[in-house]
Amino acid sequence: MPARIDVPGLGPMYFPDNMSDAEIRERAASALERQPKRREPTENVGPAPSRGKVSAEDVYGHLMGSGMFTPHLATGVIGNLIQESGLDPSAVNPDSGAYGMGQWLGPRKKALFNYAEAMGTHPSDPRTQMDFLLHELRTSENKAYSSLLNAGTPEEAAKIFSTGFERAGKDESRDAARMQHARNLFNR
Repeated sequence: MPARIDVPGLGPMYFPDNMSDAEIRERAASALERQPKRREPTENVGPAPSRGKVSAEDVYGHLMGSGMFTPHLATGVIGNLIQESGLDPSAVNPDSGAYGMGQWLGPRKKALFNYAEAMGTHPSDPRTQMDFLLHELRTSENKAYSSLLNAGTPEEAAKIFSTGFERAGKDESRDAARMQHARNLFNR
């Protein structure tokens, strides 16, 4: 069972029980350094960026650039985002109202919108959504991230991310498709 530590500036984070205090301090400091910096706000956030899907390569580059992922973990996450939205940052589920690449819903959707406002961007901005996903994994969804670190294959990463982060409904999970997307990306 991962140990929960409250990290100033980040909130609760979860670490494997076998980590030393020095490793925990180093990982927490690294996560704090990787927090995205507030972008200069514009006078008016304005209309949403142009509609359209983001490439899997762009998402992969962003995730890998965070220093939080290995290739099999990143492709597991992207396999989920493909299944959730087809990598469309403007996607809206017509039934639930879930929004964006990660199909955020309820309080998490509100948190995405608040995050975008604080960053001076639009909630449908792909970079904002990727930064928000990383922010959640460092903070409120750190338990899901800690579980993800145990995955040994892209398929395992996709399943763990689906269960721990996306928490898709029983009729919507389609884990086999998420896992196949992850494997296909990993094999590119």
